[in-house]
Amino acid sequence: MHDVKIKGLSFAYKNDNRLILKDINIDVQAGTFVALLGQSGCGKSTFLRLLAGLETATTGTILLDDRPVSGASLDKGMVFQDYGLFPWMTAGENIMLALKQRFPQQDKKKLKQLALDTLNAVGLDDSVYRKLPKELSGGMKQRCAIAQAFSIDPPDPVNGRAIWSVRCSDPCAAAGFGAEAVVSGESQKDCVFCHPRCR
Repeated sequence: MHDVKIKGLSFAYKNDNRLILKDINIDVQAGTFVALLGQSGCGKSTFLRLLAGLETATTGTILLDDRPVSGASLDKGMVFQDYGLFPWMTAGENIMLALKQRFPQQDKKKLKQLALDTLNAVGLDDSVYRKLPKELSGGMKQRCAIAQAFSIDPPDPVNGRAIWSVRCSDPCAAAGFGAEAVVSGESQKDCVFCHPRCR
């Protein structure tokens, strides 16, 4: 797991002087589950995009184990609000796409089993593997997106875990993996955890 240190973090979009985030400082120890709460438009998703390396801070630094976050990589994942699933591919094909990118030399049968195991870990049965996103409820799509992000869990040389940014209304699916997670929602109701670590 990773320690996360954020120092003096501020963010504004180019050509806009309005700060979305201003002077954020936080230290999070490895293994901590964090929930971000705030009204719509306050910068929760922007913060997660910065943490995942998908945006660049205007000022300040984000460190994972004292290493600066300098772009997206396979040691960080993000589940987007729109789930990020390709509509023409089954849930399983979406997960397999990520796995093939992460483990190009791995046997396809092993990758499929990993995809099925990951779907099961977020509370979905094997039949979901063959379903298109349009055949799934919103919650099932979200769990598929979480499964996709966690399926590529790259090994940390020390502890074998990664950090994930999850913008979802079902944080229990993320908590079940035992990975570090930063979950954001618009109300405390979004962040009621069922995982024993979060009670």
